[in-house]
Amino acid sequence: MTDDQQKPWGDDENFDAEKAWTLIQNLRGDVDRLKADKTSLTQERDDAVKDRDESAKKVEELQATVQLTDDTVKSKEQEYAELSTIRTKENLLIDAGLPRKYAPQVVGDDEEAWKSSVQSLAELRGEAPQERRLDPAQAADPAEPSADAAAREFFGL
Repeated sequence: MTDDQQKPWGDDENFDAEKAWTLIQNLRGDVDRLKADKTSLTQERDDAVKDRDESAKKVEELQATVQLTDDTVKSKEQEYAELSTIRTKENLLIDAGLPRKYAPQVVGDDEEAWKSSVQSLAELRGEAPQERRLDPAQAADPAEPSADAAAREFFGL
């Protein structure tokens, strides 16, 4: 040791064994506390890393679920578009007095093209497009009493 530094227990001439022993005990206590703190901090770090890894795994699972859901939605939207297209083509065929089974022969990218295709199919059949016949229940005059109302009136219900 250099002369500038002083020994923790003082100088050698005034050495106090009790003071040195207290200093050693305090240092040992500090070491034990630091070891305990280190163990505690290491455990906290390990727990935080474990939590982070579990969270990352959960995020990956959720992202996979979102991707599956997006794929399902896209598939259902495509199915809906196909069904809507078929339904529109069938309605155009029915309006023209043609059977629904000709829907695959209706070509085009939009409703105008489909109408033109249906018109061509109707001409092949040799018939002019007919007006769609209404269901008698839908064509009934609302001013006329319904059959149920007439029955109630007749039987006095």
